[in-house]
This record gives sequence, C-alpha cells and structure tokens, in this order.
Amino acid sequence: MWTTDEALRLIRVMQPEVMAAGYYLALAGGVLNNGYSDNDLDLVAVPRTEDSNHMKLIITVLPKLLGGDVTEISNVACAKVMSFKLSDTRKVDISIITPRKE
Repeated sequence: MWTTDEALRLIRVMQPEVMAAGYYLALAGGVLNNGYSDNDLDLVAVPRTEDSNHMKLIITVLPKLLGGDVTEISNVACAKVMSFKLSDTRKVDISIITPRKE
C-alpha cells in the first residue's frame, strides 16, 4: 500500500537527481486521487527543458534511486512507462514524458 506521505517522501528523496537529468517528478494515479493506493504508486517525470535527458533518466537515475527490478518498459502516447518492483514487493510506475524537439 502507498500513502500520500510515503509518496511525497520518495519524491523528495528522488527529486535532486531527477532534476539533474532535466526532469521534475509529479504524483499521479490513485495516491493523488484518493490519498492511497493498494496497487502501485504512479509518478510522472516531466521534462524541464528541451535538453532533458530521458535516456539518462531511464538507464541510470531511476534504477539507482529505486533499487528495484524493472519489470516492464512500454511506450504510451508521448511517454515511456517504466514499472519497478521494489524489494518490499510494492510497485512504482513512472511515465517519462519525452522532450519535444521543434
């Protein structure tokens, strides 16, 4: 189970390194809507600039910070979605919005 307090603690721990890769983290899904989720924690990684490095975020930053196993990577609309299964068996899904180059 995830609560809003747990989600915010995790976001605050992750945010400095995620920002160094050019992204912000935002809360989404059931934890945002209801204050808790029995299923997973949904986060969205939003690019801060056109030079945000989504590959660095995917390959290096997120696996290091979450320490869990990547169970799935998929493409949805303008985002790559990564699912992580943590050591305590909880799940985190992060939708990474890819920067738009014009």
